[in-house]
Amino acid sequence: MDDLPTFVTCPKYVRAVDFGHVLVLIDYRTGNVQALQPPAADQWNALSRTGVLDRNRIAPALGRRLLALGLLAPASEPGRWT
Repeated sequence: MDDLPTFVTCPKYVRAVDFGHVLVLIDYRTGNVQALQPPAADQWNALSRTGVLDRNRIAPALGRRLLALGLLAPASEPGRWT
């Protein structure tokens, strides 16, 4: 995951709603909506507790996708966003 930032955060314009069977991410800036199935939702929830982007918390492909969509943003230090 060398091409990914070490620390990330959830931008203020993104909200997550967990329905149990799916976690929905909403970007209020663009209107983009993404749904994460349970395995990816679990990774999002684990990442939200630390802000540390590593293979133990999130799959590299998912991290890249969420960053590309603007649902995650690089951060200068670790931090919780839940």
